[in-house]
Amino acid sequence: MRKPKNLSYENAVWADEVLQQIRTQLRDRSGGDTLVLHHLRRRIVKNLGYDEKSTPYERKKLKQRKMIEQGGICAICKNPLPERGYLAVLDREVAHLGYTDANVRLIHRDCDIQVQEERGFA
Repeated sequence: MRKPKNLSYENAVWADEVLQQIRTQLRDRSGGDTLVLHHLRRRIVKNLGYDEKSTPYERKKLKQRKMIEQGGICAICKNPLPERGYLAVLDREVAHLGYTDANVRLIHRDCDIQVQEERGFA
């Protein structure tokens, strides 16, 4: 195993062991049915994603609250945000703190691309 970037070696080893146990349980539960295996994996991935990012409904409501709180203005460029919600992005100040009122700001998609480049994620 190569050295993990953001975990201690011990936590990385533990996570890999848990992952292997999950893979075994999924394989056993699916009974060799690849479609069942596919759907089991997708359900787990989807719900773990919700643990990190919250549900789409919760993010939509947060986006609406931020639009009102910010007066329809992008938190970065200070220009008006588009009325269509999918053209504005919730930007987490600290990613691991999640999508909360205190940790996000609403910005233009182009501003988000710039922020992600500055953070080294793009």
